[in-house]
Amino acid sequence: MRSDQHRPASREWAVISIILTLLILLLVYADWLWRWDQLLYDSQFRIWSTPPPQDIVIVAIDNASLSELGRWPWSRTVHAEMVKRLTAAGVRAIVLDILFAEEDRSDPQGDRELVDAVAESGRVVLPIVIEEISLGGQLVETLPMPALTEAAAGLGHVHIDLDPDGIARRVHLLEGLGTAYWPALSVALLRMIEPAAWETLPGTRSRANKANSQYSIARDHQILIPFSGPPGHFPQIPFSDVLKERILSESLHGKVALVGVTATGLGDDLPTPVSGRSQPMQGIEINANLIDALRRGVVIEVMGVHWRMLCSGALLLLPFFFFPRMPPKFVLLATGSTILGTLLFSAVLLHGFQVWFPPTAVLIGLVLGYPLWSWRRLEHNMRYFEQELERLHSEPRAVPFYGASMELSRGLEFLRGILSFQGWVLRDQSGQLKAGRGQLPGDPQQQISAAGWLEENGALWTSIPRQQGTWYLGIRNSDPAAIPANARLLLTEFVCHFASTPRPKPRSAAEHMENQIQQIQSAIAELRTMRGLISDTLRQMVDGLLVINSVGQVVLANSQANSLLERETKPDSLETDILTITRKLEIQGGIS
Repeated sequence: MRSDQHRPASREWAVISIILTLLILLLVYADWLWRWDQLLYDSQFRIWSTPPPQDIVIVAIDNASLSELGRWPWSRTVHAEMVKRLTAAGVRAIVLDILFAEEDRSDPQGDRELVDAVAESGRVVLPIVIEEISLGGQLVETLPMPALTEAAAGLGHVHIDLDPDGIARRVHLLEGLGTAYWPALSVALLRMIEPAAWETLPGTRSRANKANSQYSIARDHQILIPFSGPPGHFPQIPFSDVLKERILSESLHGKVALVGVTATGLGDDLPTPVSGRSQPMQGIEINANLIDALRRGVVIEVMGVHWRMLCSGALLLLPFFFFPRMPPKFVLLATGSTILGTLLFSAVLLHGFQVWFPPTAVLIGLVLGYPLWSWRRLEHNMRYFEQELERLHSEPRAVPFYGASMELSRGLEFLRGILSFQGWVLRDQSGQLKAGRGQLPGDPQQQISAAGWLEENGALWTSIPRQQGTWYLGIRNSDPAAIPANARLLLTEFVCHFASTPRPKPRSAAEHMENQIQQIQSAIAELRTMRGLISDTLRQMVDGLLVINSVGQVVLANSQANSLLERETKPDSLETDILTITRKLEIQGGIS
C-alpha cells in the first residue's frame, strides 16, 4: 500500500522537477539574472587576492608631483626627460599611458625631444583611443601624432568595457573600427617583450571580428580581468621622485614601468569588482593588473551558454532525483549541501581553471525546489490521511456506539438493570426532554463540565458533546453518593463513546491539519480499545488459542495456550514457528 501511494507522488514530483528545471534553464539562456551573478563574481575577488609582482611599477603623476612640477599639462620636454631616465635605469619596457594626439604648436622643441627620446629608447608603448567626434556621432581612432606613432615600439587600445551596472570587469584583447586590429595596451607591451608568445591570444572569440561598416567598432578575444587586489595593490612611485632622481636606478632595473595619471580629477578612474563605487581604480592600475594576469596565464573566460545550461541542469536534477528517495528529514540537509556545493563548484572553476560559471539560477532553483517538494509532500500526506480516514469511517466500527437517542435509551436501560439506579433523563441544549425514565428536578446545565459529574437534588448530571450541540444526562438514585466508583467509571466510558465533538470547518491549512491529527488520534484510540477488548477476550478464554500469520509464525498466544503446551514446546516469544510447536504434540485419548 505504501509503495502504491508513493508512485503517484514520485511521478508528480518528476513532472514538477522537469518544469522547474526548464524554467531555470530559460533564465540561464536569457541571462536574466546577470546582476546577481556579477555580485557573486565580485565577491570572489574581494575574498581572494594574489601578491603583486616585483617587476611591475607604476610611475604615478600624482598630486604630489603636480605640486612640485606645476599645473597640468606639462611640457613634453618633461615627459621626454622621464623616458630618458627610465631608459637609463634599464627598465625592460615603458608604457606611457598619455595620449599625445596633436603637436604642441607653442612648444615644437618639446615635441621633437619626446619623439627622439621614444625612438632612442625603443621600448615605449603608447595608447590609442577609439572615441566619438561628438555625442552620438561618428567613431574615430585617435592615435599619437604621426612622428610619435612611428617612433613607438608598440601601440595598443586602452578601452575597458563597462557592464550594464557600470563596473569594469572585462576587456577585449583586440579592437578596432571595421576590423578588430588593435591589440590592448597590455598585449602590445607583451608582444614587444615576447613577440612569438603572443601571436595567439586567449579569450572568448566573437562570432565575427569584423563590423558592419568601417565606422563601427569590432571586438574579439573577450576576457574577464583577474584583478590581483584592491586599488593601490601595485607599488607606485611619484613621477617627480623619478624625475629628480630621488629613486635609485637599481630599483628600476629590469622592471616594467607604467607611467600614468593618478591625480584626483585627471585620471580615468573606473569602479571595479575589487573596489566598487566608493574607491575606483585608475586606468593605469587596471592595465597593470591585466599585464600581470596575462603573463601568469591567468585569463578568465565565461563558460559557454550551452555548457552553463548542461551544468545547471545536472546540479538541479541530481538533488531533485534523490528527494523522493531519502527520508524527509534529510531533504533540507541535501538542499543546503547542494547549494554550498554549487558555490564551491563555481569558486573552484573560477580560481582553479579560470572559467566563470554563474551559479545564481541554480541557487534559485534549489531554493524554490525545497518548499515545492515540502508542499507537494504535505499535500500528498494530507490527501492520503483523508482517504484513509474516509475508508475508516466507511467501515463498521470495532465497538458500535451510535448517535440516536433511541440507541442511547437502550444502553441506559441496560446499564440501569445492572447498576440498579432508579431512573434517568436526557435533555438537549435548550432543556427539552429527548428521552428518559422518570422525572428529575433541577436544571444544572451551566455548571457541568465535559465528562464531569455533578450531584444536585438527589441526581447525578453530566454533559454529552454532540454535533448539533450539548446534551445533558441525569441519573436518579435515592443516594447518589452510594453509586460506587466502578459504576461511575462505566457510565463515564458509556458517555464518552456516545459523545461526538463538533468539528468546525477548517479556516486554514494549519486548522485542517490539526483536524486530521485529531481524527487520527481518535481512530488510534478506537483501535487501542479494540485491541484491549481482543486481548481481554483471549485472556479470559478457557481454550488455548494461537494466532499465526501467512508464513506460519505465532503472532498472538493467550496464557491458556502457554499452560496447555509442554515446556519444551512452549512458545517463549512471538514469531515462533508453528511447526516447531506442533511437531511434538500428540493427541491423547480417543475420539468419541
